[in-house]
Amino acid sequence: SVCDEVYDCTDLSDELICCSSTIIRSLPLKVSAWVIGSLALIFNTVVLARGTWELPSVKSSSAVFFDRALILAISLGDMMVGAYLLRIATVDAKYKGPVCGVELFQWLVSPE
Repeated sequence: SVCDEVYDCTDLSDELICCSSTIIRSLPLKVSAWVIGSLALIFNTVVLARGTWELPSVKSSSAVFFDRALILAISLGDMMVGAYLLRIATVDAKYKGPVCGVELFQWLVSPE
């Protein structure tokens, strides 16, 4: 497949998509995705574990209970963002290089 912007029906490739070789192009962004994703996942897991352990000891009618519940909700959201960043970095590492033709079609329709 040549990047001539013409759709080739024989190998199911679209050369515009084949011209891009990775999801994250620059190395600093790749490193940032791995570092921030890993740290977010690790630290927010610690916050969630510690918070759920200590939450039953607080009175449910107090302001401290409400504050800790909000911290747990924010921590859960941050942990999910960290997992998403790690997923993007993993897929970027797995599919580096041009993915064209049938490989591209299989990648686009796969549930992964």
